[in-house]
Amino acid sequence: DEVIFLAHSTGGLIAPLWMDHLRRTDYERHQRLKGLILNSPWLDMMGVPGQVLTPLKPLLYALGRIVPRTPLPGGNFTAYGESVHQDFYGEWEFDLRFKPLAGHKKYVGWLAAVFHGFDAIHSGRIDAGVPILTLQSTRTQLGRPYSDSANHADVIIDVAQTRRWAKELSAHYTLHPIKGARHDVFLSLPDPLQEAFNACDEWLPTVLDSAKPVQ
Repeated sequence: DEVIFLAHSTGGLIAPLWMDHLRRTDYERHQRLKGLILNSPWLDMMGVPGQVLTPLKPLLYALGRIVPRTPLPGGNFTAYGESVHQDFYGEWEFDLRFKPLAGHKKYVGWLAAVFHGFDAIHSGRIDAGVPILTLQSTRTQLGRPYSDSANHADVIIDVAQTRRWAKELSAHYTLHPIKGARHDVFLSLPDPLQEAFNACDEWLPTVLDSAKPVQ
């Protein structure tokens, strides 16, 4: 009867949009949602100035409708995957067929959908309607090959953009930056990983009735 969602990166873009949709269209189901934990949500396009993106978006949206399966170039950045996988410099084991080091192929229709999500959030009209805890690193490091510093920073998204937009998703939000966290804070090194768990442990009883002590 009480559900807390946990959403990471692009999932952190999708989840508040979906919750806003439920809030407007399915009140009974939305009432079961008690909170949302965002793990480095992707809420804006990093590395490209707004004055460059704005005139290009109409073209992207048109292409997204006409040729959505056109593949996008890029995908050669492997620093993040190398930083977390145990076969390289990390501590975690996962199947590289399902999660390749450089990520999966991406397509024009996918990117257009992402930008439509950005537009909705940036418009100020999205309200997830639940308390939100946002976890993120304190530092961004984009576009570089692997080095040890990749283990202590977000090498995928811009943490300043996350700070800017996370507060627009709900009237009740908590931002918890974690020094030394990776893009997926739950794949971080032991100290920032423990801080992430501690932050969740402290926040959950404030929103989840079943986690509160009986008086």
